Amino acid sequence: MKKTFTIAHLSDLHLSPDFFPERSRHFRSILSFCKQRQVDHIIITGDITNQAKENEFDHFRKILREFSLLDSKKITVINGNHDIFGGPYYAEDVLSFPTACKSTDYAEKMDQFYRYTKETFTSTKFFSEKSFFPFLKVVGDIAIVGLNSVAEWHAVKNPIGSNGKINSEQFKSLRELLNCEEIKKKKIFIAIHHHFSAKSDVDHSSTMERIWSAVESATLKLRKKKRLLKLFTKANVAKVLHGHVHHHGMYKKEGITFVNAGATIVPAKNSQQAFHFINVREECIETENIVIPAQLKSYQKKEIPLRNIRKSLAIA
Repeated sequence: MKKTFTIAHLSDLHLSPDFFPERSRHFRSILSFCKQRQVDHIIITGDITNQAKENEFDHFRKILREFSLLDSKKITVINGNHDIFGGPYYAEDVLSFPTACKSTDYAEKMDQFYRYTKETFTSTKFFSEKSFFPFLKVVGDIAIVGLNSVAEWHAVKNPIGSNGKINSEQFKSLRELLNCEEIKKKKIFIAIHHHFSAKSDVDHSSTMERIWSAVESATLKLRKKKRLLKLFTKANVAKVLHGHVHHHGMYKKEGITFVNAGATIVPAKNSQQAFHFINVREECIETENIVIPAQLKSYQKKEIPLRNIRKSLAIA
């Protein structure tokens, strides 16, 4: 591996060419910037589509082809809850959304995700006969472990399809994966959609924000995360990359650094549109916070001078 290996970490694109074409423009701008910076690998941690529709997946696939990224060595993609269950567009859709989630064919949606991203899995190793998760992808000195954290629908535990869980079979396969010879002496990066923080950094100054915080704590959680943390700690995981909550930043649990890129395209109220560059060197791992200014949002084919990109460097 060369002296510095740079990973771009993106998440929660929520692409919808019919309803939100500006998101596709932003995504193209980010990919163009990544190309300009000669990024070695891109990891997208779920919610690539907004409604899990065929045309949204096809749109995503066309953009990857446009940038010559339908290549397992160049990109890793995992699914999020929107890639299975979608989400309500309007407030009046919220009440009927659990019924829509209940009628979703989970297995068919997982197959759909794989069909449209299959080239990104060609150099991966699978550890389950029933699923392509968990998977292992070794790129130089880095071992990327992909997980499917989207829980199946449940009337009480997952009524709107946004809660997460690593089921027993996947957990068993993950334990086998983290003990395999291929990752010995590798820097292990976990790619997962759901977050591990107990609370989001939502501003609770208003009644509406307090209500949303209560809703979020009940419908955006990852169940049984303590056993995952124990497994990650034992395996000496370097970083856990995720999205799901639309904030940008990093936090630590059990000595492991968690990197959230959920604000890449659609930032929450108190966050800003941003993503990460993770620079992997033999002696350390550095994470750059790439805040997206107006120049990058409107970027099409012209190059942007690096001085126009505001960034901060955090080492963890």
